[in-house]
Amino acid sequence: MEKEIYDYDFRNPPRLTKDNLISLKTIYEGFSKKTGAWLSNRSGEEVTIETEDSLQTDYSSFIAKYPYPTILGLISQAPLTSLSIIWLKPSLAFYLIDKFLGGKGESIEIDREITSVEREILKKVLDELISFLKQAWARVCEIDFKLEDIATNPLSLKAISPNEIILKTGFKIKIKEREENFSLCLPFISIEPYLDRLTTKPKEEKKTKEMTSTTIGLISLSVVALLGKTKLTIKEVLNLSCGDVLKLPTRVSDGVVLCVGGKERFIATPGISGGNMAVQIKKVLKEEKNE
Repeated sequence: MEKEIYDYDFRNPPRLTKDNLISLKTIYEGFSKKTGAWLSNRSGEEVTIETEDSLQTDYSSFIAKYPYPTILGLISQAPLTSLSIIWLKPSLAFYLIDKFLGGKGESIEIDREITSVEREILKKVLDELISFLKQAWARVCEIDFKLEDIATNPLSLKAISPNEIILKTGFKIKIKEREENFSLCLPFISIEPYLDRLTTKPKEEKKTKEMTSTTIGLISLSVVALLGKTKLTIKEVLNLSCGDVLKLPTRVSDGVVLCVGGKERFIATPGISGGNMAVQIKKVLKEEKNE
């Protein structure tokens, strides 16, 4: 059986695990369902949205694919400082504008800048889409996605550094017999703090691990302060009586060995605390052995 061969970019190694990607797709499929239902209701036509897998690339490669003029929405995402981008295919943008103004939404190819009136309509459309994006991400973390501006010239857009790693997620919109596209660009640094939450593992499994950890933490262990060790013959032990003194090989300055669960773990200094005999830990023997 032949092994499958994959391309590997050593300059841009994968940052997400397979589990992270599956979780991301689940988030965006929820976003697609809400967006499709809203567009169907507003346009009066059946709209379905297919979510593609998220792809890792650099920002310059992402933005270079879009000619001028196009539709790019700049999205802030508090508490994160970076910006995200939503791209609409111009034909989709003009279709939505036409439908929202009461038109038939016929296929029209327009190669020009949008007017101020069209810009305001697109802002309302993108505001709705971004609200669905916020709801979809709420299962992972609270991010306040908000539309900041709409740009039409990709080359003049300096929202993200050219070499910054981004995650591009594409969406195919089917409206009757026509197919349109839009995509989301999320900087990797935006979701990096939440990678541990992007998982498909059931919550029950996490809860079991937490309960196990808590239970283990409640287990009692004996702690013994060992002053020193010496060897005696059986005859010497039998002859011991009150007041006898045993010589130990250790010095006072050596401290005492603290045994936990029958194993030597710490070096401590004996003393008094609150009228009780006590020891103060000075060294961890386990770390010394590892070193």
